[in-house]
Amino acid sequence: MHPKRVAVVTGAGSGIGRALARELSYLGYQVAMGDIQFEALEQTLGLLAGDSDQHLIMKVDVADKEEVEAFARTVKEKYEGINLLINNAGMTAFGAFSSMQDDTIERIMNVNFFGVVYGCRAFLPLLRGRDEASIVNMASVFGLFGFPSQAAYCASKFAIRGFSEALHSELARDGIHVMTVLPGGTRTNIADHADIQDIQMLGEGGGKALAEFKSKSFSSPESVARKILNGVKKRKFRLITGFDAKALDYLVRVFAHQYPLVIRSMILTKP
Repeated sequence: MHPKRVAVVTGAGSGIGRALARELSYLGYQVAMGDIQFEALEQTLGLLAGDSDQHLIMKVDVADKEEVEAFARTVKEKYEGINLLINNAGMTAFGAFSSMQDDTIERIMNVNFFGVVYGCRAFLPLLRGRDEASIVNMASVFGLFGFPSQAAYCASKFAIRGFSEALHSELARDGIHVMTVLPGGTRTNIADHADIQDIQMLGEGGGKALAEFKSKSFSSPESVARKILNGVKKRKFRLITGFDAKALDYLVRVFAHQYPLVIRSMILTKP
């Protein structure tokens, strides 16, 4: 009898991470979940299929290399190896670059980008030699184009995209699949947890952008989770979810030099 498949999901306390953990448990996976909010993980655990003791929850700050490594050791002790790693944890902040504090930018890069790097480094040995081994790294539609008030977030997501696409080629020889996910607007609480720094510096249009970011999210976490796992099954290289993200991807590719002008006219208040 083949051993049960094991998946690791970071940022599993809410949003897409929680939806992924639930869907994976329905598919028969044992799920190891990490999040900086332990109480949220406990709530996620209560929603999973199967006996709770076959799953694992652990408080993890993905920006802390030692905590990620400790998470990987704990997973290895319980399961020996894993079949799927989903680096999902992330954060953002709103504000003009000129007003954003350096420590905020560093925190965004540490959580979003280095959290992915640390996760891949720590869990890669647990993926080697496993059947249908895959890594999923969560970027964003903001990894496709630059958006005012999101300079640091865009930088982190562009970095994830480049890192993941390079890793895809490197690990192919080992039979480990790497997929980059670029979701469009999704109904999660990332905006509610965002650090908001002087959005007024962008003018009235910046405040409008923030409101729209929070309210106009077209996809549910559950639908995005199902698309991600279907993408893993099909071993896709890149997955763009949501008609908004697909439309923006098309516009950026076709109007590469013009799209910033459109965004400025829509968002930024004239001086």
